[in-house]
Amino acid sequence: MNDMAIKNNDIERSYEYKCPEKLVYWLRLSLYLFIAISIVSFVSYFFEYQLLSDFQNDIYSSQEQASDDAEASDFRRSVIAIAYIIVYVISGVLTLKWVYRSNNNVRALGENDLKITPRWAVGWFFVPFANLWKPYEAMFEIWIHSKSLSNKFINNKNSIVINWWGLCLASQLTTRLAINHFEESEEVIELMNSSLIYMFSDVLEILLSFITLSLVIKINSMQETFRTEQVKN
Repeated sequence: MNDMAIKNNDIERSYEYKCPEKLVYWLRLSLYLFIAISIVSFVSYFFEYQLLSDFQNDIYSSQEQASDDAEASDFRRSVIAIAYIIVYVISGVLTLKWVYRSNNNVRALGENDLKITPRWAVGWFFVPFANLWKPYEAMFEIWIHSKSLSNKFINNKNSIVINWWGLCLASQLTTRLAINHFEESEEVIELMNSSLIYMFSDVLEILLSFITLSLVIKINSMQETFRTEQVKN
């Protein structure tokens, strides 16, 4: 089916609706993969915690066995870390591309009052200090104006955006805490605590991925529903 151009002329430029179907498909797939790798990471850190606990309690009968298990654990963590970073980068890039597309499309559908442009909806994620609240404002604008397209969407709760951004900040903070704690760890008990923090970070990442999926699906549904009705009329 050919895309029908729906344009909204404003003072600065004209916005053209771009079909998000393929982008949303790949974004959802990448988020599901990230959830899967985060679960694997959680399990891996759990086993690492158990291994460190065994070291702490002198469970091993020989130093050779302990060394072999430690090397196997390090190798497993390295492989998972590489996969984690790759999927994280891919899902992150696709998410930012979707943010840009959603801001553009809601303007193309007739919403003229957004203060943040598509470019800055993405750009604010990379501006120090401002990235603590500006990306939330950009997403909230996309959400509110997508809801405003039709009375059908009035019951969609705004709290989803608040919860999304709260998890974004909590996840970033916990990940940095885990990295800093690991780098400063010297004793086994400190490494055990690092594993626990990483496990908590993985849980936050999983929750964040699920709520991001929900946000993407709902915003895309609101915009696509309105666009379909607009084209028919």
